[in-house]
Amino acid sequence: MNIKKIFLGEPIPDKEEKYKKIHDEAVSAGQKFARYSGLAWLGQRVIMFSDRHRMFFVSFVFALVLFLGVFNIMRLFRVVKGHSDNTLKTSVEMVDSTINKKLHNK
Repeated sequence: MNIKKIFLGEPIPDKEEKYKKIHDEAVSAGQKFARYSGLAWLGQRVIMFSDRHRMFFVSFVFALVLFLGVFNIMRLFRVVKGHSDNTLKTSVEMVDSTINKKLHNK
């Protein structure tokens, strides 16, 4: 099998009426949903804003991606650090310890 077909998939044949009809129905349903839910309006506003303020928009998007990447790495380190003691508790043991802590703190 061709590597390109594995990653990109096979295109829908336009020559066959059956597939073209299904594709057109799916596209029109998506457009209708976008119109009624307000996503089309929101998309237009975002495009207008990004056209007017190009550098700010690009900076904002890159900063957001960078922030989310750092946040995910921080969470990954927190999870790895929490499981470094190699003592795995079952869910019953966790519930019991939580109940005991709440009973003794009253």
